[in-house]
Amino acid sequence: MAKKNSIDVAYTNSGEPLGKLIGDNLESLSYTDVASGKSDSVSLTVANIDKEWITDYMPTKGATVRVRIVPKDWEKAKEFDCGTFLIDDISFNGSPLTCTLGGVSTPCNQDFKSNPCNRTWEKATLQEIAVKIGKAAGVQVYYEGDQIQIKELEQNNETDSAFLYSLCEKYGMAMKVYNGKIVIFDPVKYEAKDSVRVISEKEMTKWTYNTTVEGTYTGVTLKWNNADKKRTDPDRKVVVTMGEKGRMYSFNSQVTSRYDAELQAAAKVNEANRKAETMSATVPGEYGLSASQCVQITDLGKLNGKYYIDSVKHSVTGSGYTTQLSLHKVQKPIKADVTQAEKEAAKSSKGGSKKNKKNTKKKGGGVTDKAPALVIKPTKDMSFANF
Repeated sequence: MAKKNSIDVAYTNSGEPLGKLIGDNLESLSYTDVASGKSDSVSLTVANIDKEWITDYMPTKGATVRVRIVPKDWEKAKEFDCGTFLIDDISFNGSPLTCTLGGVSTPCNQDFKSNPCNRTWEKATLQEIAVKIGKAAGVQVYYEGDQIQIKELEQNNETDSAFLYSLCEKYGMAMKVYNGKIVIFDPVKYEAKDSVRVISEKEMTKWTYNTTVEGTYTGVTLKWNNADKKRTDPDRKVVVTMGEKGRMYSFNSQVTSRYDAELQAAAKVNEANRKAETMSATVPGEYGLSASQCVQITDLGKLNGKYYIDSVKHSVTGSGYTTQLSLHKVQKPIKADVTQAEKEAAKSSKGGSKKNKKNTKKKGGGVTDKAPALVIKPTKDMSFANF
């Protein structure tokens, strides 16, 4: 691999000096940074290795690897800390012998992704639920968004990871795991932020664009039954309609109040409409672009505009360093129109008194109950094998 870019690798597992060996023989690296829906991931391909890699130096699933890119050939180069990853996939090919290590950013406590739980959540905010789950996993939770009140919700034989992802999606919040931390934020507010930079068509080595009407909507209708009303009461069936007439998204859901219904309805239609205009673009390697940022696309006529970065894939090979962006054009969001009184009513409503009969959750490390804002600063307290 050409050494135009220095890649530092720290491999953590007792008795295995693989950090420097990976760095010395690295053929390619790809790091994928996502805005929401899953964990960040990394893939490292190591070439020109001998059979010690399948004997004494055999990599171990469950070990951790930390990666940073230091682009030495750039002016005023800055290191790019990709984070720490849990090795969950190992493959070998021959001949010649090569090894590919796949890793995901995930809490060290594997119960977060593998241990199903049964629990009833009552009269809590989404942030409070996330913080409790974070404590069980022994990780910090970064939350940026409005306080979303949950009257009552069942966690039925779901892992904490799957449950929290689905809960965030239900209420229109983005969630990812970055560098072993749970990050939750409001994508509508991030779509409203200023673009971090302009990207012209001339900068792109390749690009694709798609626009579609299918699966996109001008408004949304949610139907639900008010459990506080008798079955014979004509007011039991409630319909919430938001947006404009035209292509209407219609669905039924379990909700506890009009406040709850509007949040769910807005989340559904906004997520669907993010597919209206999508784009992918590859540019020369740029560590400064991250998922959840906005950029301004220019020199593409009617395709121009403000785009939100859904994911970024940084790839380093012998041919150089490239950054691939997956984007969607920012659309006008549909927002819940709820009064403070409705919020308070939802907060004070009495939920059921169900108790968890089978809870397999384990106690983990602690995190502050007041989760800090979404400011992620990679730590530099770890030694790296430099090459």
